[in-house]
Amino acid sequence: MKIPLTVLDEEITLTAMVRAPRISGAMNFLIDTGSDASFIGGIDMRRLEIQRNRLRFREEDTIFWGNSPFRLGKLRNVELWVKAENEKLHVFHLPYLYVSPDFIHTREGQVSPNILGLGFMRTEKLTFCFDGQTNTAVLEK
Repeated sequence: MKIPLTVLDEEITLTAMVRAPRISGAMNFLIDTGSDASFIGGIDMRRLEIQRNRLRFREEDTIFWGNSPFRLGKLRNVELWVKAENEKLHVFHLPYLYVSPDFIHTREGQVSPNILGLGFMRTEKLTFCFDGQTNTAVLEK
């Protein structure tokens, strides 16, 4: 199974429908091969109305993106729905996905990306493939 990714300038993203108890919405995840963690950022946390009291924050679940700390809380029983080749839907069932309420402040404003890291790819046994000649990328199982 191949899941096509979107390649724009220096970013590679996956569009997914995220479903969890009382939460549902589409979002774009940055593919980050430099991160082990995967998480929903603060902008989509607010948009999907994910309440902080539904998340369990632990100090050891804090990561750094650049020099900025991101506290990570666990959102339990999450499904990621993605379109594979031939428009077939594939569902990843995750025991949890991290959510971060934190932002990076830049000159352009606040940034709080959604990230899919290597931990997700490793757990789901996915291969990340990028073709520099055609400027295309896929996740392959």
